[in-house]
Amino acid sequence: MKRNAIFPGTFDPWTTAHQNVLAQAVPLFDKVTIAIATNADKHPMLSWEELIEIATGEFKYQGYDVDVCAMDGCYCTVDYAAKHFCNFLIRGIRNTSDFVYEQSMAYTNLEINPSVQTVFFAAAPEFVHVSSSMVRGLIGTMMWQPRVQNYIPSAAWESFKEMIDKRDAILVR
Repeated sequence: MKRNAIFPGTFDPWTTAHQNVLAQAVPLFDKVTIAIATNADKHPMLSWEELIEIATGEFKYQGYDVDVCAMDGCYCTVDYAAKHFCNFLIRGIRNTSDFVYEQSMAYTNLEINPSVQTVFFAAAPEFVHVSSSMVRGLIGTMMWQPRVQNYIPSAAWESFKEMIDKRDAILVR
């Protein structure tokens, strides 16, 4: 049986911490799919199309053979995984709070569909503080660009910056 995995998340924006988890996961699976999801509790900064464009560009730059798709919010993640023939969910863990939350979700997912297993990847120490929420919080502050650039992978940075600049130009008008 092939080992197909799905890495779900909002990835708004794609960060070096996400990249670190993906780099750990890719060698272990036959296929990895990045599923960009919506979350009603978060206010997205970028559209699905923009997020897919950024992620796809970064993966090509890194040489990763991964698929990127938009995951409709009407699906439970584990159902979406099964529908797309993925038998593993990839989840990144930065700290004990992440672990407690993700462990609870993994148990729930197992109850829903025991054929889809959750695999946890611990973030490297230099990424434990990096989150999309933290990055979004820096945007718009003084000197935000050099600060945020530290948390966005190299190929994704230029696309991300262009999209933010375009959005800001529209808001100024």
